[in-house]
Amino acid sequence: MKQFFIDITKPVAVFLAILALATGATTALLLVNTAPPSSIADGEDPESVQVTAQETYDRKSVELNVNGQGERTLLAGKSGILTRYECVPGEKIASGSSVLSINGKDLINIHTETPPYENVVFEGRTIEFENVIWLPEPEMVINSCPLSLGQNVGFEQVLYTVPSQVTGAKIAEFPENMIAGDRVLRISEEEFHLNKDGAVSQKDLLKLAATQQYRQQVMGLVSTGSESVKITADYSLVNPVNISVVPPSAIVTETETKTCVISDGKPIAVNIIGSELGRTFVEFAGNAPESVTFRPEKDATCGE
Repeated sequence: MKQFFIDITKPVAVFLAILALATGATTALLLVNTAPPSSIADGEDPESVQVTAQETYDRKSVELNVNGQGERTLLAGKSGILTRYECVPGEKIASGSSVLSINGKDLINIHTETPPYENVVFEGRTIEFENVIWLPEPEMVINSCPLSLGQNVGFEQVLYTVPSQVTGAKIAEFPENMIAGDRVLRISEEEFHLNKDGAVSQKDLLKLAATQQYRQQVMGLVSTGSESVKITADYSLVNPVNISVVPPSAIVTETETKTCVISDGKPIAVNIIGSELGRTFVEFAGNAPESVTFRPEKDATCGE
């Protein structure tokens, strides 16, 4: 078996190898010239490097302290045999819907401001009080389904459970080095708007209680008797912004709060956003320079 070794840095050799393959050669091995540029091979650093730009939403991971009052139960207003049970954990139930029947009679989920104590008129029809399941909110997510089809259900027995009532939620601690701008909190693909102090707005608390991440945490809240749980959330800019990218070696750190780069011999203050794979993401107060010193002198300072 003949082998042809091809150095792709030599056009003539490539041509001959291709010609050989065309005439029936069996195997060809490509030897790629991977030698680094001479300046890097000699261990020489470039004097300066170009500053590049990158779009970012400045995503930060935050912990949200969520206060609740424990998992809630929806109760039967009558006793009898469970003849239909379409309860599914994670599914939403809305006012006017029905997922179960007792003695062949549908029980209807109804939301009112206060628990009903007599027959309810809903969308033009009267529903007997015993066939009403009171929903504390217009739409809720089922947490668990404790019954089985054909079971004998007692008066005020738990039919299914729903998430706890969320009374408040707030970011435990804001991340450092955040880019200024309007931000949004994301949990389980849902968006939440915060007040200036980092608290979830009142109108979004119901939506928070329905998220899968919160419902999973609520299970622990019931068993431990705790009044609060922690949820990890994504905190990012509403609209992306451009940030600058420089090598880590270009950063001059004078103090924890005073960092800069050197451009044309002069220090320029930067706010470090983060780093990844040998790149440091920074924010300039004004326009970014075209280039920065790759490796400033050891005694370089950021000035006054």
